[in-house]
Amino acid sequence: MAKHPMQPIEIDDRGCPRFKANAIVRYLLDEGGIDLNQIAIKNFSAEDQMQLAQLIGYSVGGYGELDYVTDESYDEAEAAADAALAVAKESP
Repeated sequence: MAKHPMQPIEIDDRGCPRFKANAIVRYLLDEGGIDLNQIAIKNFSAEDQMQLAQLIGYSVGGYGELDYVTDESYDEAEAAADAALAVAKESP
């Protein structure tokens, strides 16, 4: 079974690396009457929970603190964040 793709990393206006949020997913979470605590008590796979955290624009640092995030996924996100920060430092 194929794993979910990792969302791109962006640097926010405070210099924090975070996943690029999906506006539709963010809207559904904000306006749909379900919050992250309700989702957390369901029996969703860690893979689906990791993808949701990415799709809603979690910071990379916060992502690494989530119980369901694997070391492999966090290491991949951290490497992408380091690359994004390097590019941001080179930009005027």
